[in-house]
Amino acid sequence: MSSLNDLCGCFQNWAGLSDTDMAAYVHRLNSLGLISGGGGAKGPAPIIVDDAIWMLLIVFAGGDVKRAQDIAELVNSQQTVADAKVSDGDPAITLFDGLRDIINLRRAGLLIVGGDFRLLEDGERVSAVISAEIVLEAPLFAFPAGSRVVGNFAFGPQPGTADDGPRLWQFTVATMSLIDELANLLGPLPVTSMGLGTGISAAAVPIDVADETASRGTLH
Repeated sequence: MSSLNDLCGCFQNWAGLSDTDMAAYVHRLNSLGLISGGGGAKGPAPIIVDDAIWMLLIVFAGGDVKRAQDIAELVNSQQTVADAKVSDGDPAITLFDGLRDIINLRRAGLLIVGGDFRLLEDGERVSAVISAEIVLEAPLFAFPAGSRVVGNFAFGPQPGTADDGPRLWQFTVATMSLIDELANLLGPLPVTSMGLGTGISAAAVPIDVADETASRGTLH
Protein backbone atom coordinates (compact mmCIF):
# COMPACT_ATOMS: atom_id res chain seq x y z
CA MET A 1 0.00 0.00 0.00
CA SER A 2 1.25 3.50 -0.84
CA SER A 3 2.00 6.05 1.88
CA LEU A 4 1.56 9.80 2.18
CA ASN A 5 5.22 10.18 1.19
CA ASP A 6 4.49 8.34 -2.06
CA LEU A 7 1.53 10.63 -2.71
CA CYS A 8 3.62 13.73 -2.02
CA GLY A 9 6.29 12.47 -4.39
CA CYS A 10 3.69 12.05 -7.11
CA PHE A 11 2.53 15.65 -6.82
CA GLN A 12 6.05 17.03 -6.47
CA ASN A 13 7.01 15.36 -9.74
CA TRP A 14 3.82 16.51 -11.45
CA ALA A 15 3.72 20.13 -10.22
CA GLY A 16 7.44 20.74 -9.65
CA LEU A 17 6.93 21.57 -5.97
CA SER A 18 9.84 21.93 -3.56
CA ASP A 19 10.13 19.85 -0.39
CA THR A 20 9.36 23.00 1.62
CA ASP A 21 6.16 23.77 -0.30
CA MET A 22 5.00 20.16 -0.15
CA ALA A 23 5.60 19.97 3.60
CA ALA A 24 3.63 23.21 4.09
CA TYR A 25 0.70 21.86 2.06
CA VAL A 26 0.66 18.64 4.09
CA HIS A 27 0.82 20.57 7.37
CA ARG A 28 -2.13 22.78 6.40
CA LEU A 29 -4.29 19.81 5.41
CA ASN A 30 -3.22 17.86 8.49
CA SER A 31 -4.01 20.71 10.85
CA LEU A 32 -7.65 20.61 9.69
CA GLY A 33 -7.85 16.82 9.79
CA LEU A 34 -8.42 16.60 6.03
CA ILE A 35 -5.79 13.93 5.39
CA SER A 36 -4.78 10.80 7.27
CA GLY A 37 -1.60 12.28 8.72
CA GLY A 38 0.98 9.82 7.47
CA GLY A 39 0.94 7.21 10.24
CA GLY A 40 2.49 6.84 13.68
CA ALA A 41 4.62 4.48 15.74
CA LYS A 42 3.68 1.51 13.57
CA GLY A 43 4.99 3.22 10.44
CA PRO A 44 3.40 5.00 7.47
CA ALA A 45 -0.37 4.62 7.18
CA PRO A 46 -1.77 3.67 3.77
CA ILE A 47 -3.39 6.56 1.96
CA ILE A 48 -7.08 6.62 1.07
CA VAL A 49 -8.78 8.24 -1.89
CA ASP A 50 -9.73 11.36 0.11
CA ASP A 51 -6.02 12.03 0.79
CA ALA A 52 -5.30 12.02 -2.94
CA ILE A 53 -8.21 14.37 -3.67
CA TRP A 54 -7.24 16.91 -1.01
CA MET A 55 -3.64 16.87 -2.21
CA LEU A 56 -4.83 17.44 -5.79
CA LEU A 57 -7.09 20.31 -4.76
CA ILE A 58 -4.54 22.10 -2.59
CA VAL A 59 -1.99 21.90 -5.41
CA PHE A 60 -4.58 23.39 -7.78
CA ALA A 61 -5.33 26.06 -5.16
CA GLY A 62 -1.68 27.07 -4.80
CA GLY A 63 -1.51 25.97 -1.19
CA ASP A 64 -4.64 27.85 -0.05
CA VAL A 65 -6.70 25.37 2.00
CA LYS A 66 -9.81 27.57 2.12
CA ARG A 67 -9.75 27.88 -1.65
CA ALA A 68 -9.27 24.11 -1.97
CA GLN A 69 -12.33 23.58 0.24
CA ASP A 70 -14.38 26.04 -1.83
CA ILE A 71 -13.42 24.17 -5.01
CA ALA A 72 -14.30 20.84 -3.38
CA GLU A 73 -17.80 22.12 -2.58
CA LEU A 74 -18.72 23.17 -6.13
CA VAL A 75 -21.99 21.45 -7.03
CA ASN A 76 -22.84 19.57 -10.21
CA SER A 77 -24.46 21.99 -12.65
CA GLN A 78 -24.67 19.99 -15.89
CA GLN A 79 -24.15 16.49 -17.28
CA THR A 80 -23.61 15.65 -20.95
CA VAL A 81 -22.89 12.39 -22.74
CA ALA A 82 -21.70 12.28 -26.36
CA ASP A 83 -22.28 16.07 -26.57
CA ALA A 84 -25.95 15.64 -25.64
CA LYS A 85 -27.22 17.27 -22.46
CA VAL A 86 -28.72 14.65 -20.18
CA SER A 87 -29.17 16.65 -16.98
CA ASP A 88 -29.06 20.14 -15.52
CA GLY A 89 -26.94 18.64 -12.79
CA ASP A 90 -27.53 17.29 -9.31
CA PRO A 91 -26.89 19.70 -6.41
CA ALA A 92 -26.36 16.72 -4.11
CA ILE A 93 -23.15 15.84 -6.00
CA THR A 94 -20.09 17.97 -5.24
CA LEU A 95 -16.84 18.17 -7.14
CA PHE A 96 -15.21 16.17 -4.34
CA ASP A 97 -17.76 13.38 -4.96
CA GLY A 98 -17.04 13.47 -8.67
CA LEU A 99 -13.29 13.19 -8.14
CA ARG A 100 -13.87 10.19 -5.86
CA ASP A 101 -15.91 8.60 -8.62
CA ILE A 102 -13.41 9.14 -11.39
CA ILE A 103 -10.46 7.84 -9.35
CA ASN A 104 -12.34 4.88 -7.89
CA LEU A 105 -13.78 3.86 -11.25
CA ARG A 106 -10.24 3.71 -12.62
CA ARG A 107 -9.14 1.69 -9.58
CA ALA A 108 -12.01 -0.73 -10.13
CA GLY A 109 -11.44 -0.96 -13.89
CA LEU A 110 -15.12 -0.23 -14.27
CA LEU A 111 -17.23 1.67 -16.83
CA ILE A 112 -14.55 4.12 -17.99
CA VAL A 113 -11.19 3.84 -19.74
CA GLY A 114 -9.91 7.23 -18.61
CA GLY A 115 -10.84 10.54 -17.03
CA ASP A 116 -9.50 14.03 -16.43
CA PHE A 117 -10.29 17.11 -14.35
CA ARG A 118 -10.18 20.73 -15.51
CA LEU A 119 -10.41 23.78 -13.27
CA LEU A 120 -11.48 27.06 -14.87
CA GLU A 121 -10.99 30.45 -13.19
CA ASP A 122 -11.56 34.03 -14.31
CA GLY A 123 -10.33 35.81 -11.18
CA GLU A 124 -13.77 35.95 -9.58
CA ARG A 125 -15.54 32.74 -10.44
CA VAL A 126 -14.44 29.13 -10.36
CA SER A 127 -15.84 26.32 -12.48
CA ALA A 128 -14.75 22.76 -13.08
CA VAL A 129 -15.35 19.88 -15.47
CA ILE A 130 -14.67 16.18 -14.97
CA SER A 131 -14.56 14.27 -18.25
CA ALA A 132 -14.68 10.51 -18.62
CA GLU A 133 -14.37 8.21 -21.60
CA ILE A 134 -17.26 5.86 -20.90
CA VAL A 135 -17.78 2.35 -22.23
CA LEU A 136 -21.53 1.97 -22.75
CA GLU A 137 -23.06 -1.09 -21.11
CA ALA A 138 -26.31 -0.53 -23.02
CA PRO A 139 -27.25 1.35 -26.20
CA LEU A 140 -27.46 5.14 -25.84
CA PHE A 141 -28.83 7.46 -28.52
CA ALA A 142 -27.32 6.15 -31.79
CA PHE A 143 -24.46 4.37 -30.01
CA PRO A 144 -24.61 0.59 -29.53
CA ALA A 145 -23.53 -1.14 -26.33
CA GLY A 146 -19.75 -1.30 -26.08
CA SER A 147 -19.23 2.09 -27.75
CA ARG A 148 -16.92 4.63 -26.16
CA VAL A 149 -18.41 8.08 -25.58
CA VAL A 150 -17.28 11.11 -23.60
CA GLY A 151 -19.25 12.20 -20.55
CA ASN A 152 -18.74 15.70 -19.15
CA PHE A 153 -19.77 16.55 -15.60
CA ALA A 154 -19.69 20.30 -14.93
CA PHE A 155 -19.49 21.91 -11.49
CA GLY A 156 -20.17 25.51 -10.57
CA PRO A 157 -21.07 28.37 -12.94
CA GLN A 158 -20.31 27.55 -16.55
CA PRO A 159 -18.34 29.81 -18.90
CA GLY A 160 -20.58 31.72 -21.28
CA THR A 161 -23.67 31.60 -19.06
CA ALA A 162 -23.22 35.01 -17.39
CA ASP A 163 -24.64 38.25 -18.83
CA ASP A 164 -21.56 40.37 -18.13
CA GLY A 165 -19.81 39.90 -21.47
CA PRO A 166 -16.77 37.89 -22.58
CA ARG A 167 -14.38 36.76 -19.87
CA LEU A 168 -10.89 35.26 -19.96
CA TRP A 169 -10.82 31.88 -18.22
CA GLN A 170 -7.61 30.22 -17.02
CA PHE A 171 -7.41 26.43 -17.30
CA THR A 172 -5.58 24.03 -14.99
CA VAL A 173 -5.76 20.37 -15.98
CA ALA A 174 -5.24 17.08 -14.15
CA THR A 175 -4.65 14.80 -17.12
CA MET A 176 -5.81 11.22 -17.60
CA SER A 177 -2.27 10.07 -16.85
CA LEU A 178 -2.27 11.85 -13.47
CA ILE A 179 -5.67 10.43 -12.53
CA ASP A 180 -4.40 6.97 -13.46
CA GLU A 181 -1.22 7.50 -11.44
CA LEU A 182 -3.31 8.37 -8.38
CA ALA A 183 -5.49 5.30 -8.98
CA ASN A 184 -2.39 3.12 -9.22
CA LEU A 185 -0.98 4.56 -5.98
CA LEU A 186 -4.22 3.79 -4.16
CA GLY A 187 -4.34 0.27 -5.58
CA PRO A 188 -7.12 -1.91 -7.03
CA LEU A 189 -10.61 -1.48 -5.65
CA PRO A 190 -12.65 -4.70 -5.34
CA VAL A 191 -16.19 -4.46 -6.63
CA THR A 192 -18.56 -7.07 -5.23
CA SER A 193 -21.97 -5.63 -6.05
CA MET A 194 -23.54 -3.90 -9.01
CA GLY A 195 -26.56 -1.66 -8.81
CA LEU A 196 -28.04 1.63 -9.86
CA GLY A 197 -26.06 4.58 -8.50
CA THR A 198 -25.87 8.29 -9.22
CA GLY A 199 -23.29 10.69 -10.51
CA ILE A 200 -20.35 9.54 -12.60
CA SER A 201 -20.58 6.00 -11.23
CA ALA A 202 -24.10 5.71 -12.71
CA ALA A 203 -24.23 1.91 -12.49
CA ALA A 204 -21.70 0.76 -9.91
CA VAL A 205 -21.88 0.92 -6.14
CA PRO A 206 -19.18 -1.30 -4.55
CA ILE A 207 -19.98 -2.13 -0.95
CA ASP A 208 -16.27 -2.49 -0.09
CA VAL A 209 -15.76 1.27 -0.34
CA ALA A 210 -17.52 1.75 3.00
CA ASP A 211 -14.25 0.82 4.71
CA GLU A 212 -12.51 3.78 3.09
CA THR A 213 -15.06 6.56 3.32
CA ALA A 214 -18.78 7.01 3.78
CA SER A 215 -20.86 6.49 0.63
CA ARG A 216 -23.40 9.12 -0.33
CA GLY A 217 -24.80 7.57 -3.48
CA THR A 218 -21.79 7.81 -5.80
CA LEU A 219 -18.84 5.44 -6.07
CA HIS A 220 -16.69 6.83 -3.26
